[in-house]
Amino acid sequence: MYFKGSLRGLSPGAPVELHGIGVGEVKSVDVEYDRDAGTLSFPVVVELYPQRIRGRKPNGAPPPPADPTDRTDPTASSRKLVDSLVAHGLRAELKSGNLLTGQKYVDLDMHADTPAEKVWWNEQPSVFPTVSNGLDEIQDSVGSIARKLGKVPFDQISYRLLSTLSSLEQTLKSTDQLMRHVDGDIAPQVQATLAEAQAAMKNAKDLLGQDAPLQSDLGATLLQLSRAAKAVTALVDYLERHPESLIRGKPGDSP
Repeated sequence: MYFKGSLRGLSPGAPVELHGIGVGEVKSVDVEYDRDAGTLSFPVVVELYPQRIRGRKPNGAPPPPADPTDRTDPTASSRKLVDSLVAHGLRAELKSGNLLTGQKYVDLDMHADTPAEKVWWNEQPSVFPTVSNGLDEIQDSVGSIARKLGKVPFDQISYRLLSTLSSLEQTLKSTDQLMRHVDGDIAPQVQATLAEAQAAMKNAKDLLGQDAPLQSDLGATLLQLSRAAKAVTALVDYLERHPESLIRGKPGDSP
């Protein structure tokens, strides 16, 4: 069995259990070095006791007693049983047997959500599939997060954040000064302009009112122009009828 986590606390003689029932024993904990890949691996050699796991028929009846004349290879029968269990999710996992001493043991349990695996019987010794325990996964996750956090340029982020805050502060100051300028200078000018416009509108209204002097003078002027136009029209009509009056004068006038 090859486990990904630390093997500290696992020693020869540690039990291999299936739901608390001993079905094997740890024989050795070794170190292997792959010269080609340059990697280390840590095989845990165990001895399993498949005979402690009895088969059962679908109807619940126990299997018949062993026939002394049966020539079936018990090793092949045990492998068939283990292969069936592994195909249905049986995996080996390291667990802590004693939190005070840190002793560990190998626990066999069904993990239906794991990828399909098999026992490699052709290896010497055979290789049994394993899974990582929850603590190892948490440690791996924490380590991955720590490595990612280590790559974050906090110094640059802090500098940029401070620069941004400084720029924001200057912008707020400029905005405050602009608003003060608007309130102190522009607003009074706008109010004065509005007051002047209102006064001009009032003067125009007064001048154009029905009782205003300008309105009366304009009416008298228009009346005089009308009368003058009538007089000119009468003079032109008379001259058309009596053009000789331009030389002799109007009849009845003294020579």
